[in-house]
Amino acid sequence: MPQGYGLTVATNAPAIAAALALREDLQLIVIGGRVDARIGASLGRVAIRDAQAIRSDVYFVGVCGVDAQAGISALDYEDAQFKQAVAAVSRAVVAVAADEKLGTAAPFAVAASEDLHALVIEHGADAAQERAFEGLGVRVVRAEAVA
Repeated sequence: MPQGYGLTVATNAPAIAAALALREDLQLIVIGGRVDARIGASLGRVAIRDAQAIRSDVYFVGVCGVDAQAGISALDYEDAQFKQAVAAVSRAVVAVAADEKLGTAAPFAVAASEDLHALVIEHGADAAQERAFEGLGVRVVRAEAVA
């Protein structure tokens, strides 16, 4: 994350919180609740309540599946519920997807593709997937190649 922007970062992931905890250039909010070790995040009623109290400008959501027709999805029911709750109170939703997630759908729906403000994909991602999302009005941002 860039430094010096005066960001406020809210996360339900302890690993992300630990990585950002010593940054003096941002404000860190840790969303609480029961931590699911498989997912690496706080989930459940407490986490959803905490998340709903924050009105995010931009919500960067990691996805388990992202497909132009099926939307974004999660492998875990409580994870999907949490992501739905955050998306509902955020001004913009940006999905971040690794190549193996593109064109796939996990069992639990999070949001429709049309609800995305943008989709961040890897440098070498399938161009057909990119076009499918752009056809729905989703801005697709292709990551730069790492040298």
